[in-house]
Amino acid sequence: MEGTVTNHRDLALAKAQRLRGMKKESDGIALGDAGLREEGRREQQLAREREAAAKAAPTRGRPERAPEPH
Repeated sequence: MEGTVTNHRDLALAKAQRLRGMKKESDGIALGDAGLREEGRREQQLAREREAAAKAAPTRGRPERAPEPH
């Protein structure tokens, strides 16, 4: 189950990073700071890439069990 937990953790971290990037971009727009806005966009793009990699990574969780016969 370690692989599954790692993938969920990686997804959560990527989503949190994307939200931080969104906040930076928003702050840059509100403050008129183009550098901060671009930094936020770069952080969001990196987070999207990390999220895609976490989704594509194979899980090493518990193998699927066949249904038990009755």
